Amino acid sequence: MTTNAEEENDENAIRRAEELEALESFYGPDSITTKSCNTTTSTIIWNISIQAQITLSLHIPSTYPSLCTTPPKITIGVESRGKDNKVTSISQTCRDEIINDMMDLYEPEMEVAIVWAEHCRAALEEYFEEDGDGDDNNDYDSNNNNNNNYEEEDDAKTNTNDNNEPEKEEGVQTFIPPTSKFNQPIRNFPTSIIEDNSNHRSIYKGPPFYPPKGGQGETMIAHVASVTCYEHVQYVLA
Repeated sequence: MTTNAEEENDENAIRRAEELEALESFYGPDSITTKSCNTTTSTIIWNISIQAQITLSLHIPSTYPSLCTTPPKITIGVESRGKDNKVTSISQTCRDEIINDMMDLYEPEMEVAIVWAEHCRAALEEYFEEDGDGDDNNDYDSNNNNNNNYEEEDDAKTNTNDNNEPEKEEGVQTFIPPTSKFNQPIRNFPTSIIEDNSNHRSIYKGPPFYPPKGGQGETMIAHVASVTCYEHVQYVLA
């Protein structure tokens, strides 16, 4: 006869397996590895390759998710020099801030791995854009490729010059989807729009939730913004 505790443990094992499967589907099986913790056999470490040289490690206890009284331990590891000999560095202050923000997203009984991984990825993108813009030592790229390889001309949005003056090349910010699962296209956003303060929109983020037709390992977060023109839409999407 099984006890309630045993049934709960079995359910947790199923939920962890489904969440791990969701992670592999989202980031690709080659980006996810697991290993036993050296200090306790009841904890498994999930290593998520956020990008080249950067790994998010989650220490998942056997009580996760429904019986876990505290958030899983988080570490952000950086391989300082990659295979292409490029150097990446992240300050400890930055790592601590990202981890603290991730902890704030945690709720009891919640499968949190994808939410944390996506927050970490977005925060690191912002960090490298601010700290490494124009610095070859911080060659961060959102899909292990050089963003310049994906710059595309969009003739439909090319400004015509009535005075026949030489056209100035407009800068773009490129969005490369972190996964091909949802068939999202690569998109270019004009920096003249997204850097214009008049186009700034407040973006409100809702709590994590489970989609009705999704598995228990799938968690989504809704984002809402008020827009009244094309420029606002571009700012929000970027």
